[in-house]
Formats: sequence, C-alpha cells, structure tokens
Amino acid sequence: AGARHFKKKTILKDIINAFLSRGDYDSLSQFMNRIIMLGMMHFQDPYNFDLERVQHCDINYAVPDGRIIPFCTMNTIYRSRVEEKFSMPIEEWRNRHKPNKVEEDSISKPFTSEDL
Repeated sequence: AGARHFKKKTILKDIINAFLSRGDYDSLSQFMNRIIMLGMMHFQDPYNFDLERVQHCDINYAVPDGRIIPFCTMNTIYRSRVEEKFSMPIEEWRNRHKPNKVEEDSISKPFTSEDL
C-alpha cells in the first residue's frame, strides 16, 4: 500500500541496489531514511510456547545454511545450535570475508551514548 506514494517508481530498487553494491554509510542512510519497519515479535520460552503464533510469525532469521527460522523460535530452539555450527574467531571471519567499512565499523567501534 505504501509503494503507491513513491513519486519515482524505481526509487526503492535504486536505494537497495546502492546500499548492497556500495555498502557505505551514505547508501545505508539513504536506505533507512525512506524505510519504515513494522514488525511483531513474541518472545517465547518453554513455558509459553505457542505453535500457532510461530506459524504466523512475520519476523524471520536467515541462517548461513539457507534455512529460514521464525524469530519466535530462534532463542528457545535454534540459537545455540546455529551459533555453535557457524561461529568462528573474528580474525578468521575477517580473512575469509574481507569486510567493507560498514561491517568493520560495526564490530570494531563500540556503540556509546554519543552515537545517539
């Protein structure tokens, strides 16, 4: 419904392509400046697990092996196994991945109240 308010029909495609291809703060800023994220999350644990809610969960995690996991089940069921399977020391990740500036800053600059 919100897409009808874009004056230029390709603007969303242009913004996403710029962010994905450049991976810098300017393109990230342009992307986030025009996006409103609406989502629902329900933190479930073994005491309030609700299968019907899981089936309607609209926030998902994509894990490196290609699976899509509902947010509602991630912490309770999957997180420990996913982290164990795919975790690696940061230096090994840097050597394999060659992070861009946004990625490097996100792991090397701690967030402080001055960033607000």
